[in-house]
Amino acid sequence: MKDPLVFEQLKDLAIRRFEVENVIFYEDYQKLLGMYNMDMSSSQLSPKGNQELKKYVSHMYAKFIVSGAPYELNVPHKIIDAARNEENFEQLEIIAKEVNSMLYSNTFRQYVLRQDKKQ
Repeated sequence: MKDPLVFEQLKDLAIRRFEVENVIFYEDYQKLLGMYNMDMSSSQLSPKGNQELKKYVSHMYAKFIVSGAPYELNVPHKIIDAARNEENFEQLEIIAKEVNSMLYSNTFRQYVLRQDKKQ
């Protein structure tokens, strides 16, 4: 999913399959990881960096996690309930693993099957 062209094709497929929230979450989570890794390269979170990370985590919760969110994720209740009870980066990591699993086992699999049919 690192190839931008393949990712855009995957996103188009997800839209057609009504699974776009997973792909959008993946994009946003990659951005969060970039912010986290950039700030951690200074060996500890700066106060400004820490505030920016917390703000982006809150943004992701509002967009994907809270009940009725615009792109509410369809992940197992046990996972989503734990995240709703404790808003933090660690909970997003757990959700990201589930979303990645769903992307690879469902959407990406369908993408590969469609590519095979084209050949």
